[in-house]
Amino acid sequence: MIKPRTKALTLFLLTLVVAPCGLASSFSENRPQGAAPETAPAAAENRSMVLILDASGSMWGQIDGKAKITIAKEVMTELLDELPADLNAGLTVYGHRRKGDCDDIEMVTPVRRLDAAAIQSEIQAITPRGKTPIAASLLRSAEALKAQPGERVVLLITDGVESCDQDPCAVARGLAEAGVISRIHVVGFGLDDESLATLQCVSAPSEGLLVGAGNADELKAALGEVIVAALPHNLLIRGLDANGEILYLNVQILQDNQPVAKRSGHNQRFSLPPGRYQAEVRYTPLKQTVVLDDVIIEQGRLIEKELVFAESRLRIRGIDGNNKSVYTTSEVYRAGSTESVHKSSGNAPVFTLLPGLYDVKVLFGLTREEQWLRDVRLEAGDNLEQRVHFAFGKLRITALGPDGKRVYIGVTAFDSGAGEQIHRSSGNRPTFTLRPGVYDFEVSAGKLQPQWLRNIEIGDGDFLERQIQF
Repeated sequence: MIKPRTKALTLFLLTLVVAPCGLASSFSENRPQGAAPETAPAAAENRSMVLILDASGSMWGQIDGKAKITIAKEVMTELLDELPADLNAGLTVYGHRRKGDCDDIEMVTPVRRLDAAAIQSEIQAITPRGKTPIAASLLRSAEALKAQPGERVVLLITDGVESCDQDPCAVARGLAEAGVISRIHVVGFGLDDESLATLQCVSAPSEGLLVGAGNADELKAALGEVIVAALPHNLLIRGLDANGEILYLNVQILQDNQPVAKRSGHNQRFSLPPGRYQAEVRYTPLKQTVVLDDVIIEQGRLIEKELVFAESRLRIRGIDGNNKSVYTTSEVYRAGSTESVHKSSGNAPVFTLLPGLYDVKVLFGLTREEQWLRDVRLEAGDNLEQRVHFAFGKLRITALGPDGKRVYIGVTAFDSGAGEQIHRSSGNRPTFTLRPGVYDFEVSAGKLQPQWLRNIEIGDGDFLERQIQF
């Protein structure tokens, strides 16, 4: 005895095979009278897709020691992270609940604004058990898509051919002629050439793709090919971490400094008119924004931009002649520019930066000496230390008054050769930190006659002491 749902589906299929125009009339509300099938790419916000996943018993078969269903789950989970956030998407699964039941078809996720996490969760819960009702699954998916405006796409992933005595070729032809489905794309997973060829009639009527895949890498490539065809776009922006994992980004597209598009997600796909654009790409966890200044969109060409966001670290350590750390102030610039990226002070300040090329200005405040590190290259995940040697010596001056006791003094240091004032300090025992060289020091103590220390040579690493008697 035929179950009521199966009987209704069989009658629908008979109507399709005998008179395809019957199918067109049953979906007439989707297309104006006499309009051509809807195949032209629609706007991003008017695209809908149903993924049909084969969960028949044969999906337990192994490829390279791993079950096909396991491979499919892994690859589809990754695929969902690449879909644009403004896509309407649903998931149909067949064969996952009962053995030998051609009516075991379930739309586990309805067509709605993409909820990748919900679909991924449903995929992970699937256990293959049953038959391969491709024709009925196409019809079930068409029913779910018929109310959606714009581009309506079906992506079928199967490791087998129809096993329920129905005609998926006739169903696909009828759906295409009726304009119900814009494209049916088919990915045959683990099929021999002969079996794959029998599915050509499913994808061909709507000018969809038929792609074969024999392992995990080929399945990933096949799904990528189909997604590019199914979701027309001419700009793809993807962010990666140091391990190559895809990151969640916030992307804003501007033209002539005016925002034209803004999206968030793992892979950002845009369909833009030809022209010149800017892209502001932000990875929030690192509080890092990369600006792509010159994104040129040309007719019929896909532009792909891949950016690496990683916690690359650069440590700047100032050292003295004894290889000991000294306190410095470092400022990082984009290489060859005056654009400051970060500034920090310390004995060995650490900067977290995007991979790229940088110039670093390092200032040793005690001698006011400034050094530059040019074209410092950081790769993703680097933990790089750059050392900057500052040569200096120290001189401590004490003074005794007429009574032989230490007195408070003011001291001015001069470059002996140029006579230029270098530094001034005061105290009971003022100490000068100076670059290697020859210096004169004027020492004053209240109303007492100033005295001079002349031609004091200070070398790198020196610590000299001088005493003056007033």
